[in-house]
Amino acid sequence: MKACSRYLALTLILVSTWANSASWVSVEGHGRTVEEAKQNGFRSAIRDVVGQLIVSDTEVSGDIITKDFIGDYSAGYVSDYEIQQTHYENDEVIVVMNVSVASSKIADRMRTNSNHRTTLSGDKLQEKIDSILEQRTKGDRILSNVLASYPHNAYILNSGATEAVIGRRRQVYIDIPYDIRWSKSWIDALIETLDAVSLDSKSCSNLPIKKAEQLGLTLSVIKFFQEKSCGNEADMTIVYKNTNKWMIKKSNFYFPDLATLDTINNELRTPMGQQHIGLVVDLKDAGGSTVDSVCARIPTEPLLDYAVPKNEVINWSHYSQHLRPKINGQTSVTGTVRIDARNINLASVDRVDMHLEKTCN
Repeated sequence: MKACSRYLALTLILVSTWANSASWVSVEGHGRTVEEAKQNGFRSAIRDVVGQLIVSDTEVSGDIITKDFIGDYSAGYVSDYEIQQTHYENDEVIVVMNVSVASSKIADRMRTNSNHRTTLSGDKLQEKIDSILEQRTKGDRILSNVLASYPHNAYILNSGATEAVIGRRRQVYIDIPYDIRWSKSWIDALIETLDAVSLDSKSCSNLPIKKAEQLGLTLSVIKFFQEKSCGNEADMTIVYKNTNKWMIKKSNFYFPDLATLDTINNELRTPMGQQHIGLVVDLKDAGGSTVDSVCARIPTEPLLDYAVPKNEVINWSHYSQHLRPKINGQTSVTGTVRIDARNINLASVDRVDMHLEKTCN
C-alpha cells in the first residue's frame, strides 16, 4: 500500500441497524498513531453509513453556468465505539473497532442525556461531542461557500435601453433602467445546503411546551416534545417557484443553534444602514477603460426581508445577528440609475458594464 493512501484505507466488515437511528459498523482505521487511526475509522464509518451530500454552488451569467463548486458533507456523527484490536504493521497503526454512527441532517438530535452520561466514559463522551461539533463546523463551511457569492451570483441583473435626458437647467443625464431578480441556480444551491445543515422538521413537534403543560401531559411526554421541538418560528424561510412546478413553495428551515443563523446573516445582511445592495455602473470606452463609475444603493426589502424574533428576551447587542431572513424568490426590483454626464465625454463611451456588490463603498 502506498504511503500517500494507506492512512485512508478501511475494511467494511458489517453494517447493522440499531433502533432505526444508529448503525454499528466494524471498520479498520489506519494512521501513524492510535488517535489518528481512530479518527480515520470514525470518518470512514460516517462516510459508509451516511454517505456524502454533494452541494453545488454555481456562478451564473444570465442562464449560463460559468463555474461549479462542489463540496461534500457527511451528515452523521459517532455516538459510541468499541475498540476490538490494535496492532502495528511497519510504521502504521491499525485499529479494528465497532463504531455506532447516528444519522441526522446536522448531527445534533441525539443529545446526551443523564442515562447516556452514566453509561459512557469521559473519553467516549468527549469523542461524541467532538464529532457533533466537527459536523456542524463542516456544515457551516459549506454554507459559507454558497453564501460567499452573495450578491454577485445570487441575482440576475438585466438593463434596459440607455437614454440621454436633458434637465430643466439643461443638465445632461444618462438614465439606465435595471431589473434585479433572484438567480434560480443560486437559490437551488442554497436550498440544497440548508436542507443539509438544518433540523429535520418532519421529526419535530410544533406543540409548545407550555401548551403541553396546560393539557396536563406527563413529564415523559413533555420531555419528548422538548427533545423534538423545532421552535414556534422558522429561522429562515424561502418562498420560491420551481421551474418545473406551477405552485409556489414555502420552505422553512430550523437550525440547531444560533451559530448557523449568524453565518447566514453575516453574509446576507448589509454591514451598515438600511438593507440594500450596491449596483455599480461603469461607463467604458472601446479599449475597456472606465470613463466614469457610479454606485447606487438598491433597497432589497422586496427580495430579502427580515423578521424580528419573538423571544421574550432579546440580546440587543446581537439584535441584527438573530433576525430571521426570508427570501422572496418570486419578486424583483426595478428602477433607473441616473448618471450626471455633464463632465463626461459621451463620445468616448462605448458600453455600460453593471454588477452588484454588498454595499457601495
